[in-house]
Amino acid sequence: MSVASGQAEVALAIGAEKMTHRGKNVSFRALAAAMDLEEIRAETGSDDPLTAASAPGRSGFMDIYAAKARKYMAQTGATVEDFARVAAKSHHFGSLNPKAQFQGGMSFEAVAASRTIVEPLKLAMCSPIGDGAAVLVFCSADFAAGAAWMLCAATITLVSGLPGGASCNARASAKAYAMAGVGPEDIDVVELHDAASPAELIYVEELGLCRPGGGLQMLHDGQLELGGRIPVNTSGGLVAKGHPVGATGCAQIIEIADQLRGRCGARQVEGARVGMAQNGGGWIDDDTAATTLTILTR
Repeated sequence: MSVASGQAEVALAIGAEKMTHRGKNVSFRALAAAMDLEEIRAETGSDDPLTAASAPGRSGFMDIYAAKARKYMAQTGATVEDFARVAAKSHHFGSLNPKAQFQGGMSFEAVAASRTIVEPLKLAMCSPIGDGAAVLVFCSADFAAGAAWMLCAATITLVSGLPGGASCNARASAKAYAMAGVGPEDIDVVELHDAASPAELIYVEELGLCRPGGGLQMLHDGQLELGGRIPVNTSGGLVAKGHPVGATGCAQIIEIADQLRGRCGARQVEGARVGMAQNGGGWIDDDTAATTLTILTR
C-alpha cells in the first residue's frame, strides 16, 4: 500500500520467526495465543487457557483442524486416505524444493502409517515447528522500468472473520478476483495455508477454484498436482516446506513469484502467468480470524 499510494518507491516486507525451543510447550503456548482464549476457557473449564491448549499431547490448532476435517468428511465423504494423498503430494513437492524443511519425500503409505495426532490427522499431515525468514521487495512501476522481470501484485486483500456468514476465504477471494480483474479459472498455481493437509481440500473450495464439494474430485483427478489444472503448494506447502509462522506469508509469495519467473526447476508449472497466495491467521468461532490473498501476474 505504501508503494501503491506513492508514499515510497521501494519497500521491504520482512517476515521472520524462531519457533524452536528446547521445551516444545513454549512453542505450543505461543501458537495457542492466536486462538480465542475465552473459547478455550469455556471448553476446558481451565482458568489458564494457554496451559490447557498446550498440554502434553495437545496442539490447539491441530484440534481445530481435526474438527474441520471431521466436518468435511461428514459433508463430502472424504477419508483419512484422501488426506494422506494430499500430504504425500505436498511431501513430493517438498522433495523438489531445496529450501523445504522436509526434503526426503513421503509415500502415501508412509503418511498413512505415521502416528495419529488427533483423529483424523496423522503426524505427516501436520505442519512442523520450524524457524525461517523471507523478504519481499516491492517497487513502483516507474522504479522498475527497464527491469528484466517485473511482476504485478494485482491485489493484496485482507479480510477478517465474520462468524455465521460466508467463510473468510470465500469473501476475500470474491474481492481479490474483482480487484485483480481475473477469475478463479485464470489461476495457474496456488500456495495456500495448509497447516494441516485437509485444509488444502477445504480451501480450494472456499477460494472458488472448484464447485463446493469439488475438492475431492480435483484430488482424485490429479488436478492439484504438477501438470494438473491448478497445482497447489508446489513449495511443499506448510506441511513439507515448513511453517515458521511470521515468515510463511512472505515465503508463499516468493514461491508464486518464482513460479511466474520460471525459476522452480523440477517443480515448475509450465506457462504459469497468474498465481495466488492465501495466508490465514488466528481463529474465531469456526473460521479463520483473518486471511490475506495476493494475486500476482506476469
